[in-house]
Amino acid sequence: ARNSGIPMVYGASNVTLLSPNDNKPSFIIPGLGFLNEVGRYKTYTVEMWIRINAGSAIERRVFGPIASTDGLYVEGPFLTLKVGDSSQSHFVGEWFRPMLVHIRTSANSASLLINGEEVISFAIDPSALQLPAEYSNNDKSQDWLGFYAYSDVTPIGLDSVAIYSYQVPLVVAKRRWVYGQGVETPENINTDIS
Repeated sequence: ARNSGIPMVYGASNVTLLSPNDNKPSFIIPGLGFLNEVGRYKTYTVEMWIRINAGSAIERRVFGPIASTDGLYVEGPFLTLKVGDSSQSHFVGEWFRPMLVHIRTSANSASLLINGEEVISFAIDPSALQLPAEYSNNDKSQDWLGFYAYSDVTPIGLDSVAIYSYQVPLVVAKRRWVYGQGVETPENINTDIS
């Protein structure tokens, strides 16, 4: 991973570009319990601006806990959210446009927001989930979230990653998407015209 170029989100100073790392994470951040045993019954939202150049004909994980297979996957024009045995896909179509992505989990549900719009939502059974323990046998922390790039899914641009201990509401996600583009709200535009 390296910082470079023009940021994707208004107010940032650059963008982090991810390159392939032999099927290992190209970039990791502390998980704070997201999709981890210590956060099994808690509510979380992971927010990120991401730009993916996906040319993969097979399913590739681009984000998720380093000690499990949960997370976000890309395959062709589809973005898939997987949590335990549950998964759903959303047609993205044209890749390489910046997207504001929110992955929201609670004790019994998971959802994916893209640009402030809920595109995936499904129920999960927290008692049936196989979540990684916070620490491995040699007392090393496994509570890390990884971002992955591959030879057919590169480069990946990443900006403004955040983890919240609540579910970001749809209206707030939509506002962050608009504000992140440095665009005035429609109310201001209408006022200026009249």
